[in-house]
This record gives sequence, structure tokens and C-alpha cells, in this order.
Amino acid sequence: MSNVHFFKAEEDSSLDVTVLSGPHWETDVRQRTYTWMARAKTWICSAEQLTVVHYENLRNDLKRGIVTMLDFIEVERDQQRLDCATNHGVNCP
Repeated sequence: MSNVHFFKAEEDSSLDVTVLSGPHWETDVRQRTYTWMARAKTWICSAEQLTVVHYENLRNDLKRGIVTMLDFIEVERDQQRLDCATNHGVNCP
């Protein structure tokens, strides 16, 4: 994660890349990670119904991921729109 931010910062001369490493950076990343984990745990534990869609699965099979989400929220599938969404807008009406 920090490497990506570091490379983007190198491309932007207005950013100080020295803040992207060292003890302050490590502490900030650790604190934000724990905050995110606590928030996610709260959402998961308080949900009456829950489905998890992993980003990697969407990348591997976008159509299946969209169908999973539509089924979860009980939205009727429109095959034409689903095809359009999964073909990145190619051949859409």
C-alpha cells in the first residue's frame, strides 16, 4: 500500500514524500487499519442480512458478482443491462 502512495507522491512535486515513511507513517497506517477493522466488525455484527463481495472475485467474474449483489438486494435482473455493464458499455442500446 505505501509503495503505491509513494510512487504517486513522487509524480506530484507538491507532495512531501518524506511523510510516507518512518514512525509517524507506520503509526498512522496502523491506527487507520485498526479503525477500519473495528468499523467493519461493527457493520458485520449488526447486520441482519449480509453478503460479502470480494473485489478479487469481481475482477475475476464481474457478471457473477453483479448477479450476487442484485439477488441480495432483491432487484430483478435485466439481462440486457447486465450484459452492457459487464461488457464495459460495448454494444449497449
